[in-house]
Amino acid sequence: EKDDADSQEGEEEEEEEEEEEEREPEELYQEAITTGAGFIRAWMTENEGAQADDIAEQLTVIQMGESHVTETKDKLIIFLTGMLSSTCWPADFTPQLVMAWCKQQLEPHAAVLQKLCPSDFMRKYFIGGVEHLCAVRQPLLKPHFPLILKVAFEDVEVIEEEDIIGWASGDFEEDTTPLGVSEEMHDELKALAAPLIAWLEADDGSDSDED
Repeated sequence: EKDDADSQEGEEEEEEEEEEEEREPEELYQEAITTGAGFIRAWMTENEGAQADDIAEQLTVIQMGESHVTETKDKLIIFLTGMLSSTCWPADFTPQLVMAWCKQQLEPHAAVLQKLCPSDFMRKYFIGGVEHLCAVRQPLLKPHFPLILKVAFEDVEVIEEEDIIGWASGDFEEDTTPLGVSEEMHDELKALAAPLIAWLEADDGSDSDED
């Protein structure tokens, strides 16, 4: 009987593996991000007041435990999804409420985000993470994409104006864009951010004139 049970269990595991192989990589990635985001939310609830180093370490543990999130950089996507993704965004959310909510969610964890984004590459990947949030995870947030970037720049200070301007002037790059964000989505978000970009460029120009 034990041999029969072991055999049946082995067959079930093989079937699960075959089903997983048939699924698209993007679907598996999104599912893994969702799982990881849930884990980090639960961990932070249980470990209220945890320091940035501890949170970053836990993100590494979570990311390494997800077989379909193989790149270290995706710790950032897990964290952003955990902090900003929700299943209850109302369709009539106002810009003021979006900004207030993003500040509330992100400002207390500015040190974590800054730790996760120590380089030009990772700051660009942060912008890609916001693209992922607005275009893939929470499409209702798409019109508010520039507002979230503004909060990240002005209040959380995880990115700089040069990062946003550089992102806007560059081409679509797969290595700095999370899986699921298409070039079409990228272009649409870039168009939505055009007023913010113009404001940043004008501000940068005025600073240069003063120098």
